[in-house]
Amino acid sequence: MKLQNIALYFILYAAFTSCIALEDSFDPKIETMDINEESFFFYKDTFRLQVTFSDNFLIEEATVSIGKVDKDNSAIAQFSYDSTYTVNARALAIDTALFIPAHVPIGTYYLSTRNVDGGGNVLEDTSFFQIGTDTLAPQVSGDITVTSAVPGNENNTVFCRGEKIILGGFLTDNISLSKLTLQFADTYPKIFPIQGDTVDIDAVVQRKLFIPNEIANGDIDLTVTLEDVFGNVTTYIKPITINCDDVAPIFESYTATSPIPSDRIVLIYPGSDYALNSLVVQDDGGLDSVQLEVIKTPIAIEGQTPTPVVLHSVELPLNGANSVDLVSLSELDFSWGFDPTTSETGETITVSVKVIDQEQTWAEASLFRYSMVAKEDLPPSILVTDFIFNGVKEYVPEGSTKELNADTENVRIQLDGKVDENVALDSLIIDFEDVELGTEGQGQKLIITDFTNSTYPVDIGSIVTNMNLLVKSIPLGEDLYGYANSTFNLKIRAVDVRGQVDEEIYTFTVDYGKFAM
Repeated sequence: MKLQNIALYFILYAAFTSCIALEDSFDPKIETMDINEESFFFYKDTFRLQVTFSDNFLIEEATVSIGKVDKDNSAIAQFSYDSTYTVNARALAIDTALFIPAHVPIGTYYLSTRNVDGGGNVLEDTSFFQIGTDTLAPQVSGDITVTSAVPGNENNTVFCRGEKIILGGFLTDNISLSKLTLQFADTYPKIFPIQGDTVDIDAVVQRKLFIPNEIANGDIDLTVTLEDVFGNVTTYIKPITINCDDVAPIFESYTATSPIPSDRIVLIYPGSDYALNSLVVQDDGGLDSVQLEVIKTPIAIEGQTPTPVVLHSVELPLNGANSVDLVSLSELDFSWGFDPTTSETGETITVSVKVIDQEQTWAEASLFRYSMVAKEDLPPSILVTDFIFNGVKEYVPEGSTKELNADTENVRIQLDGKVDENVALDSLIIDFEDVELGTEGQGQKLIITDFTNSTYPVDIGSIVTNMNLLVKSIPLGEDLYGYANSTFNLKIRAVDVRGQVDEEIYTFTVDYGKFAM
């Protein structure tokens, strides 16, 4: 047993000694990332270089080379890599990212590797891959905006033939843009050369873009075509609306306190307002703005020119609406009149309404105009048609004396009558006076000064009825109030707000003497 162990030891020792004495006959190894002739890379791609060199003993030299198979020395850019590493290690790993520049020659490229170990063993390996041209199309960053370059129309969403417009937005490409083409519907396209990977479209067009005159009204497409330096193309469609409004705004209808006469002059009394209740204006292409101006012109003094006074002046945007009732706009006042106490006959208030659409200037505005002229404010007019004595109507002329028969019963005085007034009454006095006894007699007096809720003419018949005017009968043998004959005056006096007066007086008599015995 001991002899067997000794024999085995010598055998193993001989084998071990033999192993050390032999030369290195193991080839080094190279492992690369997985690429082949079908692998494609493009401009501005990242080429991930991953190579691992290894050897059972020591690596002495490792080389990595990248280049085009058929090198073009005239190319403006190259994609290549050539590095040799001198090391004394059993393994070497290379992991780096290489950027593929734009404009390098396209075609087949090689990845060549070489591993030399310390024993002089060499391993070489070559893989192939492809670099293709740029295939990414240009882009519109966000949206392209279209606005009018016409002052005041910046917010319009509808455009007209011949109108200058401004485009807003940015154009981008991963390499470089080369051309911008703009086309309205089927019209002839406009071409703009451009450079750079990010371009402001307004800087390219430079506000030199107009809607072609041959475009018809309606919705059309603005076609924006972008092309980069490698021929990649993107088409962007921007819908826009064309509506050249060749028809001025129309005042479609109005309603008012009373119709406006054909001469556009409305006669009104001072103290009365004339108002528009509605004024509808419309325009198919969209209304732009309205101006309302109200001017008062006083009566001219002989030898002098009257100075007009602006009572109201407003301009409002209508924001492209197709139809608007202007009276509904709270900023516009369409109710006007003359002062009841200070105005003069013949004074004039002129109301002018101008409206423009989105294609007009104020010189081309549609006009709605009318004038109010102050009528003469006449004095109040009292008209008594009949007196009513105990229910019996009887006409009594003004200024005459009417004898009443109060022998057996009281006489109740009523009347049918009215007070006409053009503007407003300031006071109305009805005074039934007992001439002989004054305030101790049968008289009554009523003064009315509040006419806030009154309508004209004022019914004085109902007022007198409510006063209950009586001429009393004196029964036989009773006190005759200290007189035999009595006189009563009924005075009706109306005063308007200008102080103009009308007055009527009626006289009634009663003979009480027949009762004196």
